[in-house]
Amino acid sequence: MIASTSELPKIGLIGVSGYASIHVEWLLQAHKNKQLIIAAFVTVEAENNSEGAKQLKATGAQQYGSYLKMLEAQNGQLDLCFIPTGIQWHARMTIDALKIGCNVLVEKPLAGSTSDGQAVIDAMNETGRWVAVGFQDMYTDEVATLKRMILKKRIGRIKTVSMLGLWPRARSYYQRNNWTGRLRADDAFVLDSPLNNAFAHFVNLSLFLAGDTFEQTGDAFLNNAQLYRAQDIESFDTAVVQATSQSGTEFWFGVSHACQSTLEPIIRIEGTRGSIEWNQDYQCTIHHTTKEDEILPLLDSFQARDKMFETVLERLSNPDTRVCGPEIAICHTRLIESIHRIGKITTFDPSQIKEVPLEGTNSTVPVVTGLEDRLKEAFENLSDLRAPQADQNAIEAP
Repeated sequence: MIASTSELPKIGLIGVSGYASIHVEWLLQAHKNKQLIIAAFVTVEAENNSEGAKQLKATGAQQYGSYLKMLEAQNGQLDLCFIPTGIQWHARMTIDALKIGCNVLVEKPLAGSTSDGQAVIDAMNETGRWVAVGFQDMYTDEVATLKRMILKKRIGRIKTVSMLGLWPRARSYYQRNNWTGRLRADDAFVLDSPLNNAFAHFVNLSLFLAGDTFEQTGDAFLNNAQLYRAQDIESFDTAVVQATSQSGTEFWFGVSHACQSTLEPIIRIEGTRGSIEWNQDYQCTIHHTTKEDEILPLLDSFQARDKMFETVLERLSNPDTRVCGPEIAICHTRLIESIHRIGKITTFDPSQIKEVPLEGTNSTVPVVTGLEDRLKEAFENLSDLRAPQADQNAIEAP
């Protein structure tokens, strides 16, 4: 329910720069369209006079230098709080927003640890408010259609779900804030990695599509985690992970930022009577053993993000509107935590790395020779990544 007496919902926003600028842009347009009121926003000192802050202030929104000060001043007045911040702040900020009677859209992932994720669920249940997690593809009609097709056994029983993604990331990517590539920051777990950040969308989507009911996601139990890094970071930038659900579905995830070429995420679902291939930003193909293939066009990332924002806004007035809640997102968090608890991070030997300039930046990508081909081969065979010799460097897990 909307908490305010205004006809339009009142929105709070924490942060205006970096990825948060996307939230700013959408909120400004929604304000212009008279869909909502931007009541308040939070900036750190470096953002105080930014263009985003100036535009938000021009709408009449109140500016604060601390999220706690905003929540204290706006107690009981906000309907929805947008939280596009670092992973280590997701749970704390969400819980504090819930306690003042505010619903929340928090950026993915749900939290840096399972205990923090569970604390969000507990706070949500105690306050009677709801939380939506920013796994944007989960809000699309296409995902709902695909999940229903799977539950109707259109491809039979699911045997395997695999995902491969290659996105180069420059060294500057890991220098842009105090938490990227880190395991902890600001006294909380981050567990940043490709699986918990850039490709988190597709890990979560893979788990959800394998769930036994429409609202349920598949809890994956880790079998093996091969973790590597080419960057000078605490966490890993390359991984092959294998897990199994309680119902016997096998999961395989292969990702890397230490690559030269981009391969948009592919999700493959193999069933006993067919298969599904999800090609991000393009289409989903359902292969049947007894009839012609079905093609399901997909929204691109920008369209999916807009759909998410619109859906969350709709949820304020319609409690039946489907969102990706923390009960779904925590399964992804549990898997990530188990990867760090069980897996050991291996540092690639410098002799295997070449520095390649990344277009659009003044930085380079540490590209591991032959890695892309090995990952693609492992994806096709659902096998381990045959990595070269490297120095073992175990990281203490939560």
